[in-house]
Amino acid sequence: LEVGAGTGRNLEYYSYYNSDKHIDQVVLTDVSEEMLLQAREKVKEGGTSSTDKFQLFVADAANLKTFYPEDSFDTIVDTFGLCSFDDPVGVLKELQRVCKKDGKILLLEHGRSKSWEGLSNYLDKNAERHATNWGCVWNRDLDNILEEAGLEVETLQTWHFGTTYYVVCKPSERVKREMMQSNITTGTSVSTGTTLTTTTQSDGDGGTSDTINSSDREGRSDSDTTT
Repeated sequence: LEVGAGTGRNLEYYSYYNSDKHIDQVVLTDVSEEMLLQAREKVKEGGTSSTDKFQLFVADAANLKTFYPEDSFDTIVDTFGLCSFDDPVGVLKELQRVCKKDGKILLLEHGRSKSWEGLSNYLDKNAERHATNWGCVWNRDLDNILEEAGLEVETLQTWHFGTTYYVVCKPSERVKREMMQSNITTGTSVSTGTTLTTTTQSDGDGGTSDTINSSDREGRSDSDTTT
């Protein structure tokens, strides 16, 4: 699973691993249908084998309960998304819910520097302007976010004066239990019959256009290796 997949800039990396058959299926999600339509075009350019590997969903990364139960994915990826999510801690908790107990959550993110105070001061000073222009809160404290989300960090590396983070995590058993209990308390149920796919239809002028919509997802095996 990749959340905040946007226009599919990571597709080439999944395609590389697909050549060695390390990945059975990749699910790409984003809140922007327009961006996912661009990603869909890139998938189509990869041919039939690519379209069989990839599914695209319009979905909020903070709430995947409509589509997936607990322990659905082997690996979850987010690249430069925590700066844009309204509730980054909530997103990371939801990712732990849908990640298998022995799965991995891979993060490539950016935020404030802990080693270069002057750089972080610059980010703070211009954070409001940057967020208004680009929807990116570039001075978030990633260490605090990871801690609040309860992730079990296995690897953490930083670059670019401490502003870029590469993190390999495991889901926390405690967080998974809390998320499951929260769903029970609120009466939230998971739909196993609906997915979001892309269909091609006439645009009225002799051409075609893509829309991302709902369709049946029955028959999908939860035992498949999914990313």
